[in-house]
Amino acid sequence: MSISQEKISNPFRPGAGHMPPYLAGRQAEQHEFAALLKQRPILKNLVLTGLRGVGKTVLLETFKPISVDDNWLWVGTDLSESASVIKSPFFKVLSEITLHTCFLIPLLSLH
Repeated sequence: MSISQEKISNPFRPGAGHMPPYLAGRQAEQHEFAALLKQRPILKNLVLTGLRGVGKTVLLETFKPISVDDNWLWVGTDLSESASVIKSPFFKVLSEITLHTCFLIPLLSLH
């Protein structure tokens, strides 16, 4: 069997937010995100949009270590299609922010 006839496995692994074996072609977005974190003052933001299944959640997961390494607080929750507005997923986000920032208030008062 020649190389052109060998079966090559498809790296695409469908599933909401599942990290693929290899994340290709997202370096530009990661560099742009890292640059946005360095703004002083913050004048620009990033809106991540795209069709279902193109890798938005996976890309966001790659942003997390970039932001944490730059001393940013990362807080988030899954606002999937199955999330109910009545159950207010934003309450969970606000709760997470409160939980993570309540420890910062004594630290900020020291400066």
